[in-house]
Amino acid sequence: MIPLTLVVGYLGSGKSTLLNHILHSFPNRHVGVVVNEFGEIPLESSIIEPLNDSVRELRAGCLCCLARDDVVAAIDSLCAADPELEHIFVEASGDSDPVPVIQTLAAGGFREEAMLGAVVCVVDVTRYVALSTTNPLLWRGIAGADVVLLSKVDVVLPDAALEDIRHYAPQTPVLKWDSELNLAVVFERTSYDQSRIESLMQAYKAATVTHTLTPTFYRSKIPLNRDQIDTFFESLPPAVIRGKGFFAPAGPEGPYVKYIVQYTSGRYERYPRPWGRDELHESALLLLHDHWNEHELLNGIIKLSRWTSRYLTRLRAFQTGRSLFAIPFCTHSKTLVHCVKVLEFLPLTKESTGIVLPNITQLKNAQFVMNFI
Repeated sequence: MIPLTLVVGYLGSGKSTLLNHILHSFPNRHVGVVVNEFGEIPLESSIIEPLNDSVRELRAGCLCCLARDDVVAAIDSLCAADPELEHIFVEASGDSDPVPVIQTLAAGGFREEAMLGAVVCVVDVTRYVALSTTNPLLWRGIAGADVVLLSKVDVVLPDAALEDIRHYAPQTPVLKWDSELNLAVVFERTSYDQSRIESLMQAYKAATVTHTLTPTFYRSKIPLNRDQIDTFFESLPPAVIRGKGFFAPAGPEGPYVKYIVQYTSGRYERYPRPWGRDELHESALLLLHDHWNEHELLNGIIKLSRWTSRYLTRLRAFQTGRSLFAIPFCTHSKTLVHCVKVLEFLPLTKESTGIVLPNITQLKNAQFVMNFI
């Protein structure tokens, strides 16, 4: 029997981070992951780092609105791809109602011997006070959970959340997600208590939650400037609740790394990750907001693209010996913009660091030119 663990939690609580920690903390275990995607842009698949072909995408935007056949097909696909599969984690989107998702997984009907084993609810303590009084999805996730993990406890003391949740669900373990947490706890429960589903469904029918956030997408093959991206996210209005995605950076590092971006109610982070072998080098961002001016949001990102394309429309690279260089060009003057910029982690030779090519014509005539875009 293959246990399924459903991971729920509101937008930005840390569900994808939890799955990454699990995958990399237990590299020898055969683990599969099912994630939600908004539209055709594989954002979650870029944020989660699978060690093999262990991720399946559901492109409905919200797991609670997804046809049951799609969920079954994704789980069956994981089982077929790995005959030694030991565990499957299903990540619900942050604005989905966990109750119908629990019912869907508990109903079974999978081709292989898979069944709902546990529900893990991730609660962001930095936003607990606001969400606990305004968002019923938080309490539905806690009501259906076998384990509650309190995230970001290094930022805010979790005392208030601990007390409230233990009072609301006294039988449910509430754990602080810190460096001392043994992540093996997510594997321990392998059989969900089916008797809980009836009471959960009664509460669900009594007060159905509607989706109130508006998604805004951006997708482009134009590289984006890191500093400009940072400024954009750090100046977003409070109406933008969640942002995530990745972008191709302008500059010499572009052919080698992308940047993952995560934004949650004013908290922003960006970190590099190598491009996948066959991955399309592009930028894809998703912003979830409370009916903010979508035109204004898109204009803010498009300005970044215009800034980049005006001064840096393509990268060319040349090789001398074992050193690889990326050179930015300015299209409006057809002259070399900067000199030679080199990725800091690439090998360098003493002779190669002083090379300057005066114009594009000379570079085009050289036999060692390679187009990277």
